[in-house]
Amino acid sequence: MATIRKKRKEPVSVFQRDPGPCSRLLINWLATLAVIMVFGLVMLFSASYTTGYLRMGDSFHYIKQQALCMLIGLGCMFAMSYVDHRFLRKMVVPGYLIVLAMLAVTLTMAPLNGCRRWIRFGGFTLQSSEVAKFEMILLCSSLAAKAPQVEKLSPGKMVIMNFREWLHVRVWKQLVIPVLPLIPVIALLALEPHMSGIVLTVAVVGTILLLSGSGGILTWVGAGTAGLMLETLLSHVDSIPYLQDRLDGWTQDLSKMTDQTVQSLYAIGSGGLEVFGTPFMMGLMEYAAMQCVQPELPEGKGTVGVEISSNHLAPTPVGMKVTATAEVTGISANGKMITFKVTAHDADGLIGEGIHTRAVIDNARFLQKCNDKLARV
Repeated sequence: MATIRKKRKEPVSVFQRDPGPCSRLLINWLATLAVIMVFGLVMLFSASYTTGYLRMGDSFHYIKQQALCMLIGLGCMFAMSYVDHRFLRKMVVPGYLIVLAMLAVTLTMAPLNGCRRWIRFGGFTLQSSEVAKFEMILLCSSLAAKAPQVEKLSPGKMVIMNFREWLHVRVWKQLVIPVLPLIPVIALLALEPHMSGIVLTVAVVGTILLLSGSGGILTWVGAGTAGLMLETLLSHVDSIPYLQDRLDGWTQDLSKMTDQTVQSLYAIGSGGLEVFGTPFMMGLMEYAAMQCVQPELPEGKGTVGVEISSNHLAPTPVGMKVTATAEVTGISANGKMITFKVTAHDADGLIGEGIHTRAVIDNARFLQKCNDKLARV
């Protein structure tokens, strides 16, 4: 008498002892990643070495921070390579429920600039939509992998299905089931609102379906339709208040500016009035004087302001462009002091004038003297 024994499931550990040999594809991918990282560091250094030197006294200040974050990221990537993929597949459903709970909790948080996108706890903030993107990659990949692949039934041969089979396999199994979990995520992101998060999440799921071959021609038709819808969305952005408000923040109409822009302009104002403040006019004059002589100075030299006397002659409303000019009127006998005549204009004419004196300094020595104060405090 024959007995039927159920196959015993092997326990799945979190970490696998051996992630497998390094394939040529993996080596090429790591090499490409290394090139991208080095290129990014070079671009960051070229854009920040002057700022790092002038502000922090170290040209490598910002690149050191970026390199540290890069090493942490590489460490996390290396650790994740040892996580058993079968364990990740077991965690996709609990992870999906956790993501839905996080997105729901996000909606209860106090709004920031009209949006609820961050969970705040203990002085830290977490953007739940970023976690949702990662979870949707795992969940959609798992569902797409479980869907029956028609091409595998008869490799090398064209499989002919009747309409009912086509609906069951191509539409229901390969498209509807992988896409269904996306709907609650999109709904919660729309309530935040987070339009860019919706676009990126949909793009991630769509890319997975395209690469897995799910849905056949229907997936490609859906991708084309989504592209046309996105183009239509961007061409009619004025009909979507949230997106239009984001664009209106760059206009000169104070009533249409975002809260961040308005508060920044208020900070530049004077006495709480919506006008261009005197301290910022003087700062613009100083900047014009610095730019006037900096190209003529030897490498390693710079100037700092030591005295300024100005008259603010006329007010400038918010949104009007202001320019400042500087003219050298005198240089001390030892060449260490330079005097400028400075003026400021808006679109209507002269708004300020004054006299400004700057001292020529050695940048490294000046910063060292400044930093020595911190050691004495």
